[in-house]
Amino acid sequence: MGWLVVATPVLAASPSEVFDSFFAVLGDKVLSGMPVLLALNSSSDRQPPDIAQVMRRRLTSVHAEPVPTVVVAGPADWQTTVGSDAGRLRACIDRAAVELATAMRSRRQ
Repeated sequence: MGWLVVATPVLAASPSEVFDSFFAVLGDKVLSGMPVLLALNSSSDRQPPDIAQVMRRRLTSVHAEPVPTVVVAGPADWQTTVGSDAGRLRACIDRAAVELATAMRSRRQ
């Protein structure tokens, strides 16, 4: 029983090699049925629309169960200006956390 939060930088429109290596080393069944919250950090405000899907597929390939919301943070999220998008990031984190908590409760029953 358990849960996992996976956070990784996105480099050159793909997950870091460490991300892929970590799951390759684990093997197929280690994360079987485990709820997972996925978070991405990018140096660009423009994310390829399919990067979250690529990473979700990697998690499901090891039989993990990623929550629907993927937290994606970019440069605008880290700025403290009035025009920053910090509210969007906070809402996304909150939504993903609720989904993870719900998945954890479902798994315990």
